[in-house]
Amino acid sequence: ILAPALAGPALKVLHNAKFDIRVLRQAGMPLAPPYYDTMIAAFLLDENGEHGLKYLARDYLRRKATTYEEALGGEQTLADVPLEVARDYACADAENTLALKAVFQPLLERECLAEAFDLEMEVVPVLADMEDAGVGVDLEALYSTGVTLTEERGDYERRIKDIVAREINLNSPAQLSRYLYDELGLPVRGRTDTGEPSVDEETLKKIRSEHPVVEPILEYKKRQKALNLCSRLEKSIHPVTGRIHSELKQARVVTGRITTAKPNLQGVPKGPMRQVIIPRQEHVFIVADYSQIQLRILANYSDDSGLIEAFLEGEDIHTQTAAEIFTVRPQEVTADQRATAKVVNFGIIFGMGSDTLARELGTDRETADRYIRRFFDNHVRVRLFQEEQVRLARGCGYVRTFITGRKRRLADIDSVDYSKRMADERRAFNAAIQGTEAEILKRAMVRLSLVLQGHNARMLLPVHDEIIVEVGQGENLQEIQELIRRTMEEPPEGFRVPLVVNLEIKRSWGGEVVDPATWESEIYTSQTLAGPTH
Repeated sequence: ILAPALAGPALKVLHNAKFDIRVLRQAGMPLAPPYYDTMIAAFLLDENGEHGLKYLARDYLRRKATTYEEALGGEQTLADVPLEVARDYACADAENTLALKAVFQPLLERECLAEAFDLEMEVVPVLADMEDAGVGVDLEALYSTGVTLTEERGDYERRIKDIVAREINLNSPAQLSRYLYDELGLPVRGRTDTGEPSVDEETLKKIRSEHPVVEPILEYKKRQKALNLCSRLEKSIHPVTGRIHSELKQARVVTGRITTAKPNLQGVPKGPMRQVIIPRQEHVFIVADYSQIQLRILANYSDDSGLIEAFLEGEDIHTQTAAEIFTVRPQEVTADQRATAKVVNFGIIFGMGSDTLARELGTDRETADRYIRRFFDNHVRVRLFQEEQVRLARGCGYVRTFITGRKRRLADIDSVDYSKRMADERRAFNAAIQGTEAEILKRAMVRLSLVLQGHNARMLLPVHDEIIVEVGQGENLQEIQELIRRTMEEPPEGFRVPLVVNLEIKRSWGGEVVDPATWESEIYTSQTLAGPTH
């Protein structure tokens, strides 16, 4: 009865549509578009609020909805409760979802968010397919990485104890905090939500030069974090598919970026850890990465002629910035100067001040301030663009992305608290750029899902500004690469700065780049997979 309707052209109104698509697909009932997802609509209308169905029913419909736990009444699953209880619970959820659509649709129109919502609905089935596909895991590499990390963690633990000269639990924030701040008297550069001195990595990086114990503590934490990730990856391997099917979240990051969870594959650090993520046998990865996309967005929408010209001419933007801040010719720029300029460029995007930039570069405040001044002396339009974004945010309490007009609300833009106000001023500038970057990636994913049909190729994972594509034997790699490049480099309407995509062929996500000429002879090698490959 249901299957023909679900596969038909009628609009399907759902809450968390991607989940329903996958569940119904597994039950043999494909759920065809179009979709209307009230969870996504709620997120667009209030990215800082609650988006659960029960909360939305309470806040928008003034209804007290039965929770899942209440419906279970102590039983394990809905299959264990009386049929009429399960019926009433499911029907109430469906009724509330439909009622929320009636509320949200005019609100989205009124707030000029319909285009942003339409893009998100196009992305939903793409993400569902990617979750179903999952990624492969090389168990041998995973175990080997774990052994290496354990040894390295032990080495740093011994180094720390040699400095401390007594026992200390490095995994106890309270003990670490007392040692660093009370005993050593190091400056507190960050606090937890409860107001306690923080010992997280970002805070410790700010005081790494204050005492020789800080650096090995940072390295210890890095290994411990990676070991925890190894454990989560192994536990996340599906017993049937032998792959990891991470959740891809559309309604979590306030800028609109897609993020991953259970496990967070986007959090896998570059290096050996990424080598454990592999394609199916007789397949290879093509990693497609947008080059300097945030700087290109900044150049385009700030209308800065210097940046635009550099990108149009295909110049290296970091070398150009280095030449400007060090007052040398581009051909005289050293590798260290270019590395400094890269930090400056991305620091500008994130609204870094002199103090933060100085810490990032390991230099003094005066030097960092000179770099920033010289950048803005050469790129006045960027400074004006920053100021305009802050002015817009102060005027209406939010900024918008440049493609669909998605909102990022800034509650503290006029706060009397200086630190809160300055944080929102930085967000006013950066959120529009990051949000637009997310929209460019989403548009590319939707188009790629169409152009890859008919090929033995599929997208597996978006990672900030890159997409991992799995390609099978029998495909012409150069042709697939060109297809991906052409699709991803198609610019938004009115976008003058060229988008550039770097493409790499790999046997694993973190592996060495492979020459397409070795496609037949080298790439299709057996891997130690976690289980069945699908």
